[in-house]
Amino acid sequence: PTHWRGSLEMANTKDEQRGWDEVECMIDSVLASSPGDDAGDRSLLAGADSLLDALSNEDGRLRSRSAEVTAALSVRVDEERAALRDESDDVASRLLVVESLEAEAEELRRAGEGMRERRRRAEEMIPRHVAAAAEVVDAASDLEARQVRAVPKIKAELMLHSQITNIKWSYGGVGDVLTGEVALPRKKVHRQFEVRRGSRSDVEVADELWSIIEG
Repeated sequence: PTHWRGSLEMANTKDEQRGWDEVECMIDSVLASSPGDDAGDRSLLAGADSLLDALSNEDGRLRSRSAEVTAALSVRVDEERAALRDESDDVASRLLVVESLEAEAEELRRAGEGMRERRRRAEEMIPRHVAAAAEVVDAASDLEARQVRAVPKIKAELMLHSQITNIKWSYGGVGDVLTGEVALPRKKVHRQFEVRRGSRSDVEVADELWSIIEG
């Protein structure tokens, strides 16, 4: 009985419990029969046959139940494997996104370092540019001062030139055209003139002007 009760403790459903209870009762009745007479032997054989049939039926039912549990577990295992594959694919996809973001962050970091380096160099060049600009301003101021000082001299030269040549220049000429007005005292007239330089030399242009001045 202890061996059979150990088997009973392995049952995990109500149907299995009832089946093992019936088997236990049949074993107890067989063990309780007294051997030694024909009636007892026949009863013992009949009980043994009945017990074998019950054990066979119980074994078939347990096998069927085991197959059902195995099939259910197999389905569950397949579902878990599929879920793990999906999760693995999702993790791999997320890892790719993370790697891409890390690469982008590294690229931005390098770009930031490059910008900081260019800024540092630009800041180092500022004093040089300021000094160069100051030199240019000083040179421009000096040139302007010289030009201002030269204006009276230029005016005097122009007046002297005008008195000598009797020419009053018109500074509205276009391109290489010299225009103006020349006074001819002997004829008491003022004549407009226009001289085109073209491809002629300064000497040729001067000769034409003198011919105009001389009337």
